[in-house]
Order: sequence, then structure tokens, then C-alpha cells
Amino acid sequence: MEFITMQENNKISLLEPSLADIQAGLPAHFIKSIIDFLGISYAEFTRITGLSSSVIRRREMKDNKLNVEESNKIASIIRVIVLAKASFTCSDDVTRLWFFMPHPALNEERPIDHLQTEVGRRLVERSIIGASQPSFSTFHSPSELMAMKKTELNEKRIFLCHGKEDKLLIRKLYNNLKDDGMIPWFDEENLIGGVEWEQAIREAVRASDIVLVCLSINSASKIGFVQKEIKIALDAAEERPEGTIYIIPVMLEQCQLPQRLSKWHAVNYFEKEGYTKLLLAVEKSIQIVNT
Repeated sequence: MEFITMQENNKISLLEPSLADIQAGLPAHFIKSIIDFLGISYAEFTRITGLSSSVIRRREMKDNKLNVEESNKIASIIRVIVLAKASFTCSDDVTRLWFFMPHPALNEERPIDHLQTEVGRRLVERSIIGASQPSFSTFHSPSELMAMKKTELNEKRIFLCHGKEDKLLIRKLYNNLKDDGMIPWFDEENLIGGVEWEQAIREAVRASDIVLVCLSINSASKIGFVQKEIKIALDAAEERPEGTIYIIPVMLEQCQLPQRLSKWHAVNYFEKEGYTKLLLAVEKSIQIVNT
């Protein structure tokens, strides 16, 4: 039986294995499918399951099947994911993000961190059921948690570094950030007539909590002031404490990330739920500053 299949819309469909399937040993490709669905690294998967990286490689490359103990653990994780997918009406991307957001029903811990034990997985299942039923006031759905997170972003100063070719997209991003209570800096809105615009931009970058370097095929390779803005942001980043998230590359479309920005993980804004992922990156930046 094929338990994990790829749909035309690129969503992963997971079906809960039966007891007989588990006892026969689940196919090793379950590992990759769960990693892909949750969007985690092999190291994170190892932490969650307790399976060593050498075991994972051996199962995938040689044995091609999990043993009964491994199959039981993988099947129980699949059960949690299947329950979440069935219970929440939002997209797979937002459902996935739910696993990585602190949850009030789990003492403000992330559901993903409770997948390590059977007891933890049962707690996550209970939180999923509660989140899908409005009568449970201490549980929150992915959409509700995102709304709560947005309130934490109020009045954060966000500089929008971009090329002039991308003005329409940047204006939409500017309006979205503003609607969510932040203070985005967009040259068309914030530059005042008569000021020395280069100095004004330099000051705005340094005064910002976060700089979003918005990139497209044209702007990433363009020679001009956008490159100078990036240099100003890089200089300002050097003054921030180590570990601070200050520069966030934002891919407006699939393009090459400039080498000097490659140390930072980029947000694929052009993808479905791209704006939601951007908000989570901004919120993570604020968490680090406040710790």
C-alpha cells in the first residue's frame, strides 16, 4: 500500500498506516515525506524521532524498510499530521506553521517539540482537536495564532530595500505591513521633498528594527542605489548583537541570492503563504531582541 502520495497541487497526502503495515515495516521513504511536509531538516527530524542520522541513511539507502519500533514512532507522528490536516480548514502551509508556533494549550511550547514522546504526541492531538472546536477557549487554530502574533509586531520599524522595478509589489507589501500595525519605510511614502535622500535613507536603515531586502531577477543583479542600500544595511548589521535577525532577504520571485546575503535564509515571498512566513521571520527577530 502506498501511504504517501504527491498530489497535482504539490500537497503531500498522508494516510495513517494500519497495524499490519507497521508490523510489516513501513517504507523508508516515509522519513523523507515527513521531513518535506513539516519543512524540517534531517537534524531536526533526528531530534524529534530519536533516530540517529546513520540509521536514517542506512534505512533510506540500504534496508529500505523501518523496523517495528521505528515504524510505530513514524506512524504515530503521521497520525498527528493527518489529524491536523483533517481538522484545520486552512492551507497546508499554515497548518505546517502551526506546529512551530508556541501554543497556550502546551504551556506556550511548540507542538513540534512534543512529537518526541507518545505522551507529547497525545497532548498535541488533544490541542488539535481543541483548536478545531470553538468551544475550547484555551486552544487556538493556526489562523487565530497568527492573528495573536500580529499584535506583537505593532510599531516595529521595517525598512523596505528594493529596486524601482518592483515598486508595485513593494507598495502592496508596504500596505500589508502597515495594516498589521508595523511602521514600514517606503521611499515613495516616507521621503520628504527637499531632503538629502541618500542621507535620509541611511538614517532610516539604521533606525529600523528590521531590513527587508526585497529581490527580483532584475534588482538582484542591478547596478545602482539598491546595492548601496544593501551595503548600508550590511554595515548596520555589523553593529547589532551576534545572533540578531536584522536583515531578512525576501525573494519576490525565484532568483539568485547575492553572495553577500547568502548567510541569511531567504523568505520566498512569491510562494503561497509567503507573507505569513515573512511575518513569522519578523516575529522571530523580535523574540531574539527581547530575550
